[in-house]
Amino acid sequence: MRIAVVSVPGRPRPKARHRDGINARTGARMKYTPRTTADFEHLVASYARIALRGDPRTGPIGLLIIQSYALLKSWSKRKCDAILNNPAVYIVKPDADNVVKAVKDSLKPIVYCDDAQVSLLTCVKRYARQEETKIFIYDATEALPTMEAMLADMRPYLVRG
Repeated sequence: MRIAVVSVPGRPRPKARHRDGINARTGARMKYTPRTTADFEHLVASYARIALRGDPRTGPIGLLIIQSYALLKSWSKRKCDAILNNPAVYIVKPDADNVVKAVKDSLKPIVYCDDAQVSLLTCVKRYARQEETKIFIYDATEALPTMEAMLADMRPYLVRG
């Protein structure tokens, strides 16, 4: 059973490592999250709040994350059409798992209480006409029907962008 769909416009951003710095006011060492990661996590959280209303779920959750990246402007129309018809061609950076980390961390206070509740996880990287991160959120108490529903939701996004 699908709980919600969250569409986040813009380029999917990976979770970057924490950086070390010095607090200018106190001189103390501190760790901070890079701005691009924090901005992407806030953007995902704000779109998730719009799509989901209410308290976070306590049961198992399934996530289908589709990362769409823009076609290069230098490519011909023929090459773009060929790439859009091939579902598994995006193999350059960022790594899919680092984007998943950023998405899971941003959904933590909104969709679920702890990201350990994510028991089903599917991630796809693809080329598309518009860059976006699309997140399908499922109740994973019934694993097989949920997987079939996730695959049914994924099909239109794999073939044509």
